[in-house]
Amino acid sequence: MATAHTIIDPPEDHDVLPEDRNRSTRRLSAILAASTVMFSPALFGSFVGGSIFGPAGSWLFGVVGFGVGGYLLSNVVNRFFVYNEEWSAYVTNDAISGKNIPYGPGFHLSHFWEERNKDGNYKLEIATKTFEVSVQTTTANVTVTGSFQWRIDLALINRFIGINPSTVENGLLAFIKSFLTEELAKKDAEHARTTIGEINKELGEKFVENEVESVLNFEKQYGIVTVNLILEGIQLPQEAQKTRDSVDEATTLMKVVANLSGMDPEIYKQKRAEGTISDERHKQLLDRAMAVSGNNAKITVTAIEGGTGVTPMLPVGN
Repeated sequence: MATAHTIIDPPEDHDVLPEDRNRSTRRLSAILAASTVMFSPALFGSFVGGSIFGPAGSWLFGVVGFGVGGYLLSNVVNRFFVYNEEWSAYVTNDAISGKNIPYGPGFHLSHFWEERNKDGNYKLEIATKTFEVSVQTTTANVTVTGSFQWRIDLALINRFIGINPSTVENGLLAFIKSFLTEELAKKDAEHARTTIGEINKELGEKFVENEVESVLNFEKQYGIVTVNLILEGIQLPQEAQKTRDSVDEATTLMKVVANLSGMDPEIYKQKRAEGTISDERHKQLLDRAMAVSGNNAKITVTAIEGGTGVTPMLPVGN
């Protein structure tokens, strides 16, 4: 199994674009709002107490007012900041402008009039989707298995709002199948199986390193980024695989026969073709080879036994 290039950069709040969230104005409004809530009752109490009871009343009512302000602030303090754990984001809604405001991992000051709800929570963790697609090569249909990984792009999270993850996964899978269909249409089934590493490399360049504009546009449109893409295997159709396995097993068995005779497999094949090794002797060696290898003696090895060098061909087409 070969692996495409991997990009795993932990999301950070600075990924949020300045036009999506003005940080300086939020710091200023949070400080002013918190100060107003905290000190207004103290100032009001001090004024009222001083007007009625003089300096002593001003001081006493001011202290009481300060306590009231502290209590009020403790009840509304969550309106002045947003905190997110690692690999998570939160999107508020500005009640004045109606704009969605994204916040990345960490502690951040916010406008107190931004609305919050549970739907604003977003996980930025990597999601994995396995797939299995059937693709036509020049000789047979093959089944390609693999997986891809993706996550929300914090910089474009506003575009992901309202998107179902299955929409993203189905879209990426369509691109992957399109690429494999085009790529494997140039190869035969055996060549495709032996060049899976090269195909993985191309997939990584196109999907992970953003060398294909259509894929890049799809990611931007839905606010996601492809993290990794892996092809795990390319399987032949069941009938073709069975034939291939039989050929491999027969070849291995004939190597055991040659070894039992004390010869190199190619020399043994040559002597069989010349008739130097009799059919009886060959059968004896073959029986011993089957016993040594634990074979059930039902395998067909005629094409290799005959010394012609011809082996069964894999089926062509579907």
